[in-house]
Amino acid sequence: MLTLTVVLIFSTLSCVFATNSVCTGKYYIPLDEKNFTILKRDVSNLEYENLPVRPIGGRLKNTGQTIVMEFFYRPHQVPVIWSGPFGDEKYKFSFMYFHWIGDASVVERTNLILELHMVFTNVRYVNYEVGSKHNLGILIIAYRHVPGETTFTDEFYEYVVEVQNPNQVFDLNGLETPPIFEVAFYTDSYNFYVGKSTFPHAGTCSGDVIWLEFNYVISITPEEMEYFRNLKSNDDIPLMNRTKPFKNPNSPIYKAVAFDSDEGNFEPFEGFAFDMVNDTSTDLQSLSVLNAITAIMVFCLVV
Repeated sequence: MLTLTVVLIFSTLSCVFATNSVCTGKYYIPLDEKNFTILKRDVSNLEYENLPVRPIGGRLKNTGQTIVMEFFYRPHQVPVIWSGPFGDEKYKFSFMYFHWIGDASVVERTNLILELHMVFTNVRYVNYEVGSKHNLGILIIAYRHVPGETTFTDEFYEYVVEVQNPNQVFDLNGLETPPIFEVAFYTDSYNFYVGKSTFPHAGTCSGDVIWLEFNYVISITPEEMEYFRNLKSNDDIPLMNRTKPFKNPNSPIYKAVAFDSDEGNFEPFEGFAFDMVNDTSTDLQSLSVLNAITAIMVFCLVV
């Protein structure tokens, strides 16, 4: 798509000319629409399988920078998501981690206190480590958290008290590990764009990732908030003070609008999947342009 061409070119050039100071990351939704353009697109519904399946176990780890949550599945039961803005590309669940909001202006504007980032790897790649080195090899679903008196998590966040200190690990059995469908809610109302990973261990200017942000906001109680405030980092300061600075992406922000929505009819979004060069949509660039920027992308991944 033409729009995607601009996204890829901007993100590629930003990688070529980037310094080691601050990399591109993600947007914080909701945005001030006076300063950002949100493009509404007719997007097919998301498809998924195994999201309601209960894992056979799980693990929480305090890495000294965040809390990483792994859920373990039998090979044929790994959650997979596709369709929507992904076209025919499928993404399999890898892990989750918490992202701390370090920008006071963002907290004031959005009331956000943290985000849960659910990481999926394109099924073309054997695991996250391989997929993260490739553009669009990773999908990250962001769930916003705001203070409240009720919670959606059914006490799952209580487990973070077991990993209060750096390098602590807490293993969960099958009964203690909820399906990811219960940890975070899925709806057909969301925004999506191309950015970079915020995972603390992701390399500087790593491959472009697809960000998907559901409009559902998770509320956590004051008691749960204390669980997070008591977490410690490697240098014994609060873990929530360990934030990774980044710049806004260059990508347009797309809002998924169903075909039968009351908002009207909008141009369809054909997806920015790997086979996009075969699409006949007016949003697509020519194969020769893709080939030209691919060489630059490879350079970015190598250096």
